[in-house]
Amino acid sequence: MNKNSLPKVILSMFLTGLFLLSCSSDDDPAAPTISLSESNMDVIAEVNYSVDVSYTADATPSSISVTKYVDGVAMGTPNTLPATASEGTFPFSFMVDVDDSDAGIVKYNFTILDNDGQAAQTELVLNIELTKMQLLLKYDWLLTDEIRLKTGESDINPVYKDDVYRFNADGTYQKSIGALADDFSDAWYKHCEWDFDEVTGVLKLHRTGAFTDETYDVMTITEIDKNEFKANITYLNLDVFDPTYDPSEDYVKVMATQAKGNSFDPYLPGPDDDIEGPSTTPCNVSDFENN
Repeated sequence: MNKNSLPKVILSMFLTGLFLLSCSSDDDPAAPTISLSESNMDVIAEVNYSVDVSYTADATPSSISVTKYVDGVAMGTPNTLPATASEGTFPFSFMVDVDDSDAGIVKYNFTILDNDGQAAQTELVLNIELTKMQLLLKYDWLLTDEIRLKTGESDINPVYKDDVYRFNADGTYQKSIGALADDFSDAWYKHCEWDFDEVTGVLKLHRTGAFTDETYDVMTITEIDKNEFKANITYLNLDVFDPTYDPSEDYVKVMATQAKGNSFDPYLPGPDDDIEGPSTTPCNVSDFENN
């Protein structure tokens, strides 16, 4: 071989290699992509929501998996969605639970895996809200204060400061009287039913007395969250017991949340009155028209 032709052969082989490498790179599939119509959402527990999921994949994807995370911990097994097209958009529907509202971060992770082993992911982060009704049902409620609007000062009877209310989904409610009981109503009334209007905020409690007399405690919740609620309530005829009061007095009732637990004790301390209450008189039929 001519010595002068050797460099030409090497140069030709080098250029051919570059061409083949270039052709090979052009044939490699691009990495897949995945995106959502929303990446952050404000949601209410137990309500259906949906986001649009869009993806592309040169190497037709083998799957798109969706995993729910609550405070960094995967919940259950991933929801695997087969994808056979090279691109597409589909809706993903979901609903979060009331208990999810206690978590620091709730999110859904969407991961696409193509047939070349390449992956991409994105996440949907949720800010979970509870309705007023959901909050009332989720917690027990400790009466902490009653503020008399005429004076702006706390005016709660000390015997009521250990009262805890529990609202049940079937429309019944109980009150745990605690160690301190008043001189009359705590030993007279059976706690029967409750009603709440989500729009007006009116909370209505029905009690039946030992001789079938009945009372409705009506208050309007103005503020409520996972820590406490405040409600406006009007008390009548307080002047009968104390002439320094007016016949009608407006108050703000304050209740704090407590986690529901087995230690809740309806009525007086001990199990003897937990079912019947202070008397065997059955509850009257309630009238719950929130006018």
